[in-house]
Parts: sequence; C-alpha cells; structure tokens
Amino acid sequence: MKPIYKIIIKYSLITFVAFLANWYILFESPLNIPEFIPFTPVKTNGAILCAICITVLIIAQKSLIKVQQDISIILLMLYSTCIFFIAECLFHGVMLIMIIDYNLHEFLSGIIAITLFNAALSFFVAFQLKTKRTGQLILLFVILSILFNVLAYFFPNLKANN
Repeated sequence: MKPIYKIIIKYSLITFVAFLANWYILFESPLNIPEFIPFTPVKTNGAILCAICITVLIIAQKSLIKVQQDISIILLMLYSTCIFFIAECLFHGVMLIMIIDYNLHEFLSGIIAITLFNAALSFFVAFQLKTKRTGQLILLFVILSILFNVLAYFFPNLKANN
C-alpha cells in the first residue's frame, strides 16, 4: 500500500514534465504547430493542457481510490488540487528562471488560474469516480452553464476579452 503523499509527488512530477514538454513543443521547438486548432477558435495550447489535466486527474484519482477505498470526494478533490499546485509551482519556477521577461504577475496568475481550474475539474472527476452518477453530473454541468450565462448577462465585463 502506497502512502498518499508518494502518489501526490509522483503525479505532480508527471504533470510538471508534461507541462514542460507541452511548452517546449508548442513554443520553443522548430515544429510549426498552429496557435489555433484549424477551423476552430480553440487554442492548441489550451486543448493540450486540458487533455493533460483530465488524463492526470483520472489516473491519479483512481490510484488514490485504490489506496484508500473510503476516501471522500472532497479529499480526492483536495489531493488532486495539491498535485496540480505542486506541478504549477515547479513549472512556473522554471519559467521564472528560463524566460527573461517573465514577471511575478505571470508567475502568480499562472499558478492560481490553473490550480483553481483543476480544483473544479477535480471535483467533477472525483464525483464521477466515487458515485458513478453520470446523469446527476450532466445536470450539474447544465446548472453551472446556466449560472455562468446568467452571470455573464448581468455582468458583461466577465465575458469581455481584454
């Protein structure tokens, strides 16, 4: 039986390496990868980061459930958020060292944004893995979509591109 901290460190390092590889391949390598996925407004970097995050979340949370079958959804979410917080700190620390014009604002906003995004994703993955209630999960997504659209209607600046 593996201790939980070993699982957190293992998947933090895997995520860190995946983030570094993504950054190198998309921004520093001689490969000519387009900024957007062709014929869509979706950025290639964002799609790859989402794929990395969801994949790591599912695999890490399944490992955590194997170690501790009675783990709660909230603890799964917190452990998964911890994985991404550590990986983001490492990644942005490397960026701070490697990139000359990388500033503290980019450092902190990158860590906070990705960690919060992954906390939300962690909840949904943990909910699905623990309860297996797909219908309830879809209803939760619909409710959140409606909530965000209502908020965007009343606060149009939330949706504005800066």
